[in-house]
Amino acid sequence: MMTQQRGPRMRLSPLLGLPAALLALAFSLGFFYFGMRLNARIEESLASSLVAEGKVVDVIQRTVTRQGEQRTLYYLVIEFQTAQGEVVRIESGEGSSEITDQLGDTVRVFYHPDAPREALVDSPVLWLAPRLFMGVAAVIAVLSALAALNGLFQVLKLGGLLGVLSLFILRQRQGK
Repeated sequence: MMTQQRGPRMRLSPLLGLPAALLALAFSLGFFYFGMRLNARIEESLASSLVAEGKVVDVIQRTVTRQGEQRTLYYLVIEFQTAQGEVVRIESGEGSSEITDQLGDTVRVFYHPDAPREALVDSPVLWLAPRLFMGVAAVIAVLSALAALNGLFQVLKLGGLLGVLSLFILRQRQGK
């Protein structure tokens, strides 16, 4: 029986891990800030909008090709009446792979009096992008902060997070 010989394992210096973790932390904070700004823009836009009750009057089925794969998406056609009495018909900007609303269902619509045809349909998809940016950024921030702390403790020759934990326990015992 032949055994496979492995070469020596390469270990990265803690001096490389710390800057990489700090860089990842900076990027995650930038992503979080971008998500917050996007969320604030949506909130500002909706705050200056009027709200109307719209009715689903049609569902348009389209086949789209993305990355060589054909998918069927459904787009809602919604009709609503502005405060001035104008009847406006819009198509939802986001298609979905399944029909979420049926003909005759009512939905909330946000519109600007000057541009009612650019109305937004109130749906979870409206808030998806900013929340996704903030959620992913928060996870990356926590992981990179832990990696940065670990790198810092490695650089300080404390034996990583276990060394810090043992120092904490020793200080607790000395304090009693």
